[in-house]
Amino acid sequence: TVKGKTDPIAAGVVSSRGSRAQAEEDLDLDVPFVGRDDILHQLVEMRRDAVEGRGGAVVLSGGSGSGKTRLVQELLKTPDGSINGGRPVQAVRLSSQPYDQLEAYSVGHRLVRTVLGLDLDASAADTGDALAAHVADVSPNLVPWLPLLAVFAGAVAEPTPEVDAVDASFRRDRLHNVVLDYLDAAV
Repeated sequence: TVKGKTDPIAAGVVSSRGSRAQAEEDLDLDVPFVGRDDILHQLVEMRRDAVEGRGGAVVLSGGSGSGKTRLVQELLKTPDGSINGGRPVQAVRLSSQPYDQLEAYSVGHRLVRTVLGLDLDASAADTGDALAAHVADVSPNLVPWLPLLAVFAGAVAEPTPEVDAVDASFRRDRLHNVVLDYLDAAV
């Protein structure tokens, strides 16, 4: 109860950012999937291209309840066939919320933490330590560029002469290239 109010007020404590993953898992996949075979086939072909090193991007847009999440779920459960030598293709599912635009590379933070097997709420220091060890293992040539990766990952890393020598006007492009090189080596 709250002073001055006649009815009780519901209160809650926000402890961390939520995830849409549970809501997506709760979808009823027993209902037949109909009417989207053409787009599903296109997405399966794009997945094949991605595995073979030809990247791309897809934007699924539509109103609430139009089936965007269900389409992605159908893609993820569609057999890979000859893709990746018949081995399952790893999918990393990330989402962005409106408040994420206030934090640079917020989706990148979650992507790197997922690749590293860390909790999404891992501290910047813990993420930095795990990232440093992983970069040294999967792509030692990127170790001098660790401070740039740390920006993308929401981590901390000690400065390096290589990063300090990059002119500010080129730093963003260099960061993007280093991230692509890291993700290519990591996954």
